[in-house]
Amino acid sequence: MYVWENQRWNPVTGFTHRGLPTDRHTWSDQTGRHHRPRESIRLPSRHWSWTSEWCVDYHTPGGVDKDGWQYATDFPFNYHCHRYVTDLVRRRRWFRKCRITTSGPWRQMEKVALMDISVSPLCASDGTVPVWGVSVSGEVVVRLGVLPECHQGDSWTLVPAECPMMSVNAGVQSHSVWAVSKDGRAHLRLGVTPGIPQGTQWVNVDSPGQPLVEVASGAGAVWGLDRAGNLHRRTNVLPLFPEGTGWELVCGGVISFSVDTIGSLWAVLESYNTDNGSVQGVMVRRVGITPSCPLGTGWQHTLGTGWSAVCARMSVPSTCSIPDNSN
Repeated sequence: MYVWENQRWNPVTGFTHRGLPTDRHTWSDQTGRHHRPRESIRLPSRHWSWTSEWCVDYHTPGGVDKDGWQYATDFPFNYHCHRYVTDLVRRRRWFRKCRITTSGPWRQMEKVALMDISVSPLCASDGTVPVWGVSVSGEVVVRLGVLPECHQGDSWTLVPAECPMMSVNAGVQSHSVWAVSKDGRAHLRLGVTPGIPQGTQWVNVDSPGQPLVEVASGAGAVWGLDRAGNLHRRTNVLPLFPEGTGWELVCGGVISFSVDTIGSLWAVLESYNTDNGSVQGVMVRRVGITPSCPLGTGWQHTLGTGWSAVCARMSVPSTCSIPDNSN
């Protein structure tokens, strides 16, 4: 949970909570439009509980000074971590942690410690649901026997790899499974079919300069996010050459991204310019993606601020399924 503290410079008293009549509330959301005193923040439901007190956030995007403040000439101009003579306002972000406590209904499975898991939103042609995971030791595993009427499946099967992995993505088309190794390279699993759900071999794909942290695919497109927050699209991805030939930069400043079942690209951006200034952690959707413009033309603001991750792997009609390419 986040709230923002806002102050204005007074030549007599220094920075103070007492500002101009048109100023932001002393305590507000990121936009400054809504009054949000800390004591008014409530948990989403009875299943949530606080795990910390309110604390100054020293990791606010854009940087802060030793007390957590960011400065600007006025609200809502661009903020920076050092105060200049012309800076008349400042703000800082406070956070409080909470967690959800629930008992299910859950069905306990084997005690395999996983650090990442990916469930395809579409069933394969034999009715099974592709489920892939990465263990804490970097081993890739696939869950066998997962069906709409048997959600837990039968067992995990190890998928050998030449290097430890850190993330995996079960795509929605042609049994496309991508993984990212701990050294930041992408790996495509070939030969995945209902008859051979674990596939036959890995194809290694170099990173786009910076090490990758995540790869996702959908509607014939493959996207990758590197450690510097740069989003890339894989070029020349074809049915007969699914690994493609290179990476093309889309944009920077991306925190998280996801591809839905029809190939739409969703993301959370570090910052986004609005009529009221720059805001952080905004959920957006990529627009203008066409065969002649595969990177798209821009972002469409969809939801709020303060987001850190997005997952758009939404459900689809039950009549849809992944085609069987084993023949």
